[in-house]
Amino acid sequence: MFVHPLIRQILFDSHLSNEELTKLLYASRYTIDIPAELDGYFLTFDAIVDGKTTRGGGSSVEGGSTITLLLRRNQQARKIEYCWLDRNTVARGILDDPLSGAGTFSVKEDGAITPGDWVLRGGRKSVQVYPADDPAEFELRLAFDDP
Repeated sequence: MFVHPLIRQILFDSHLSNEELTKLLYASRYTIDIPAELDGYFLTFDAIVDGKTTRGGGSSVEGGSTITLLLRRNQQARKIEYCWLDRNTVARGILDDPLSGAGTFSVKEDGAITPGDWVLRGGRKSVQVYPADDPAEFELRLAFDDP
């Protein structure tokens, strides 16, 4: 019930296809508290591959709000599908999967996260999950951009 087209379909058709239900089941759910001083900032994703950072996806945020982020890795299409909801908006999009070259990966557990946190990380042969001090070969992190 979180991806905008699915919300619309639930409201008007009152049923989901098996494929759409599967998407809902395999999404990771996070909450992000946006500090008041970051009102109007742009919340984005940083995809890091072998130390090179590419920024993509995202939208402006309202300071003092809490965002619900849903994220799903579509390994067949090599894409990351995301959706987030705050007080007034639903933002959704698709990113290239930075972990497509990883042999092993980890997904951060559902729950509260802050910008700068990784949500996906991986490596060609191994990946450090906790305490995750060392840079990973492949990562997807949240970041803020100053407007």
